[in-house]
Amino acid sequence: MYWRTASLVCIAGAIGLAVLLSVSALAGSGGLLAPPRIRFDHDGIAGSGLPWSWYARGPGEIRALGVLDLYYSLLLGAGAALAVSVLTLFSFAAAREREREVELSVRRAVGASRRLLLGSALLESGVLIAVILGVGMPLAQALSSASLRAWPGRLAGSSVVPSVAVVAAIIVAVLFGAALPILFSRRKQVLEASGAPLPLLIPATQLGLSLIVLTMAALLSGRTVSTAPLPELSSRNGAVLRIELPAATPLERSATYAAILAQLPGASLSSPGVIVGLGTTDVLRTGCISCPDGKSRAPDDLLSASHRLVTADTFRALDIRLVLGRLLPDRDRLGTAPVVVINRTLASKLPDPIGNQIAASNSRDSYATVVGIVEDVPSNGLGASHESRNVIYQSLLQHPPSSAELLLRPGPTPSDLGRLRANLGAVLPPAAAAPVVSNEAALLAAEQAPVTWFGRRVRVIGWSMLALAFIAILELMRMWVVTLRSELGIRLAVGATRTGLLVWVLGKAVQVGLAGILVGVWFGPALWAGLARAFPGLPSWDPVVLLRYSLLLMGAAGIGAGWPAFRA
Repeated sequence: MYWRTASLVCIAGAIGLAVLLSVSALAGSGGLLAPPRIRFDHDGIAGSGLPWSWYARGPGEIRALGVLDLYYSLLLGAGAALAVSVLTLFSFAAAREREREVELSVRRAVGASRRLLLGSALLESGVLIAVILGVGMPLAQALSSASLRAWPGRLAGSSVVPSVAVVAAIIVAVLFGAALPILFSRRKQVLEASGAPLPLLIPATQLGLSLIVLTMAALLSGRTVSTAPLPELSSRNGAVLRIELPAATPLERSATYAAILAQLPGASLSSPGVIVGLGTTDVLRTGCISCPDGKSRAPDDLLSASHRLVTADTFRALDIRLVLGRLLPDRDRLGTAPVVVINRTLASKLPDPIGNQIAASNSRDSYATVVGIVEDVPSNGLGASHESRNVIYQSLLQHPPSSAELLLRPGPTPSDLGRLRANLGAVLPPAAAAPVVSNEAALLAAEQAPVTWFGRRVRVIGWSMLALAFIAILELMRMWVVTLRSELGIRLAVGATRTGLLVWVLGKAVQVGLAGILVGVWFGPALWAGLARAFPGLPSWDPVVLLRYSLLLMGAAGIGAGWPAFRA
């Protein structure tokens, strides 16, 4: 007799189960709130002779923190999906209670015990759970497999505990929804069908949560993580060669890098991560102010800064413009007086920075002279929000790292690549690894790939939530119109027109849609602002996206109420 709501419970449960299990499958071995099983391949801190502190974070760890931010954002979306799933199941339970109110009162009046009715409801819910698991589990497996295959990094160990918790939550929600009409059934009192309209707060809340998550998905998938749009990848036509010198001494590395630059005029050498705007974040001692003799030291003033090792042509290649002073020519190499260039943000925190000395690492004996100030540049790197905005550029030839990235623009043709490898092999020591060649545009796209991947996952959650909300509002508005049949008949009898009644019902549906939009606008900015803080450049408010999804939700409410009202 009640196949409609039973079918909707199965559909809602299967969709919710599939989406939630596809997210819980990403949990790492430490649990849901621990680092996920999806990892992004990265480098450690390249050895450069600088005494890094315990606080130092290399580009690899910064990227890992960016992935963690994205993962927690996905968990927030999954939490909203769980809330919508439970609300949907409870709303259908309320609908079933309204449908079965008279029947249950008759059964109770003729002697059926509450225990007997409860056992019957649990048996019925067991059938529904079997259908939900039979449909939702294969769908979840397909979604999880597709997601993990598309992940642009590597996979670590996983845990089944979150997935078991998700299945248990769905089962409990279905069981409680089935038992709800029995728990509130009247005792030995026959009731007539109630004419009170169904409460529409639940579908309004569902629509609001859907609006929040859909907007979050659009922000993540439609924007970048940088403070400016990614440069046109077609213009980044350079080639990047990875140079590894793990066994060489600092003096040998400096000489090798100088030989490479001499052989390739206009080439840029930098520490890993600099090309995409990442460095090694560590403390910066600025205690020595106006003490060129190096004897009198003011109390240490510690700042966090991003340390980046570069050569003379790096500034030109990455469009880093000089503001004051000079840059770092190739004559600044190992054995010469240490010098640094700082960005405008760091310069604003130092009185008369040019000519002053700062300790560019965790050592009171490694003071260097500030010789130039450059403009701030946006970072396209993953996890850029975890990197300091104070940037210090040091000569790669003065602090030669064990690995470096060689940028050639324009990139060599395939015919020139073999000759280039041979020329590099002539200057590289025998223990050096063969240079690994990659494309500059591909390097930048790889930084964006995890954000795009997470944006697609959040979008799947958002559209699934919208589907649940649409199904729920379609059924609840139908039942709401059914409860209004008596009132609609009376209004028609006293002269109301069919068009007028349809407009009146649609007005109620618009109120539900507006209430959902209000829920989204009221609670959404807190989540969107958190994303903007985690990913610089990500807007916390996009009126175009918000308007688009608001109109979509209003249309769902209108269709849900308009069709049954027209039929009635």
